[in-house]
Amino acid sequence: ARLAGLADPARLSTGVARDDRALAWARVSLDNLVMEQRGVGVYAGFYWFTTYWGRDTFIVLPGALAAGLDFATARGILRSFAAYQDRNPASPRFGRVPNFVTVDQVQYASIDGTWWFVRALDEYWRRSGDEAFAREMTPVVLRACEGALAHAVDAEGFLTHGDGETWMDGGGEQHPYSPRGNRAVEAQALFHRGLLTAAKLAASCGGEAAGLKGDDLARRYTVAARRLENAFQQRFVVGERVVDHLNPDGSPDAQHRPNGLLALLVSPQLFNADQRRLIVEENREHTVTPWGVRSLDAADPNYHPRHLWLDRYYYDEAYHNGDVWLWLSGA
Repeated sequence: ARLAGLADPARLSTGVARDDRALAWARVSLDNLVMEQRGVGVYAGFYWFTTYWGRDTFIVLPGALAAGLDFATARGILRSFAAYQDRNPASPRFGRVPNFVTVDQVQYASIDGTWWFVRALDEYWRRSGDEAFAREMTPVVLRACEGALAHAVDAEGFLTHGDGETWMDGGGEQHPYSPRGNRAVEAQALFHRGLLTAAKLAASCGGEAAGLKGDDLARRYTVAARRLENAFQQRFVVGERVVDHLNPDGSPDAQHRPNGLLALLVSPQLFNADQRRLIVEENREHTVTPWGVRSLDAADPNYHPRHLWLDRYYYDEAYHNGDVWLWLSGA
């Protein structure tokens, strides 16, 4: 009866029967992935990924709310991850929300998961109007910003990271198959969104960090966001392109990848209208296929045309060097 209620088209109707059925299936499928393993969380996928991946969870939450995920469950999920935030100021990962939670392991090897968390919280706050929960989560967001500013932000205001710390993490930091260090485009957009969200929370809910409170703290984060915007315009916009990442030596990387679409999704105000058009046109030409969005342009020398081709390479090498990822279709 409970599942039938989730599938009830009266919960959300598009006016198109076929789309209503698809939404009903999405609601029921999502419900099957919400688990009580170590607090409330969302499995990254059946059946290989029956664990809570922070990045995946936070990416899915805004869409899940739109499809009918109840606010109480969303709060439970965000609280579960917030409880495991790195709270040691001396840690290089101070302020990070975990990217991986199991019954026996908590792992923080992700630069973007924390900022997907902040975006998910911002979307929850916007949709629910839940000021009490926003106030409860404000210290988590402020801690994330202060940790980044202390340990990961460079002299230009960019958020820096390792080669395997974005979602394109095949091979990890030891053997990155898609190295994107040390300033990825979507990481900058996520951090930009995070700083602006922190500024809103500080102004609306108060809080204290870096010896500042309220509006003074809001100004601190707004200034950091503006600094990032200025540097981004100078360094990431190269001719007729918004590049995928800056290499450690500061040079813009030439690969065509779909991450500009993610940047556009999370912080569109980082771009002007011409730049938004350039991102869409580049991906239309280089990454978008009838089946989804490629992780790398097929003309790239590092392109892997099949996921499984074991006599030529280990499949982890293909994950972010050619594989089509359906989740990118949303962006």
